[in-house]
Amino acid sequence: EREQSEKEKRRAEAERKAKIEEEVEKVKRRRDEREKEQAWMEEEKARMARESEEAQHCEWESKADEFHLEQARLRAKIRTTEGRAKPIDIFAKNLMDDDGDVELAEPYTLFRNLTLAALEELQQDVEQHRSLDHKNAEFWEAMAHVCEDEIHSAKVRSERERAGDVDATAAIEEEIAGTFVDKSWSELKEQEEEVKNGVRDNMLDPEFGQQVLAQLKTALAKAKLKDIHAGILRTKLARLEGDLAQAAMAYDPSAAKEEAQVEGGGSELD
Repeated sequence: EREQSEKEKRRAEAERKAKIEEEVEKVKRRRDEREKEQAWMEEEKARMARESEEAQHCEWESKADEFHLEQARLRAKIRTTEGRAKPIDIFAKNLMDDDGDVELAEPYTLFRNLTLAALEELQQDVEQHRSLDHKNAEFWEAMAHVCEDEIHSAKVRSERERAGDVDATAAIEEEIAGTFVDKSWSELKEQEEEVKNGVRDNMLDPEFGQQVLAQLKTALAKAKLKDIHAGILRTKLARLEGDLAQAAMAYDPSAAKEEAQVEGGGSELD
């Protein structure tokens, strides 16, 4: 019995130790879980703080861009009013919410007769608007490409004139450009795909194909500008027609007649 009692004591002690160890393990697990949860919460707070800061920074950048764009447009209006408008002022005119002053000429046609220096200055102005006017990003993207192409063409012409050389490439370029005349953006896009397929399938000379694709890129940019310009004019015309319709509805012939009679009577008394 005494031996049995000792065994029970040892078993009870072992069970007690096991329970203590189990409790200790539970405490350690809970502590580890709390630490992990705390770390996750700290990380989540940091992430939310970063996102909030980034959102505030983006909002600040957006407001800063809007301010600088508004200042650029204000300077453009002042220059135009004073009769010293820069090419960029004419390009940007239709993008402003001002129905009183509309530029009818398609944007890319205004590059004609600009000197190389004027084109390079215009390129800087276009890039400035491109970085600020996100609402009209597609317009400025196309403008940037056409401007770059015009600068390249002006430099090539200048080099040919200095060398007194007549480059056969110029005639080829004119012939290629002739195939783009009066084509819509979607038609030019189809033509671009055909040329790419022709080069890929060895149906076209690679060098000639790349030359065509380079000119097609410019033609696509001009077609995009043409579409945007037409859309702007339609919008401005619709607003103008709406204003005229409202004015016509508000017009009261009887009131106008009474006013005319009053004015007539007044002149007789005078």
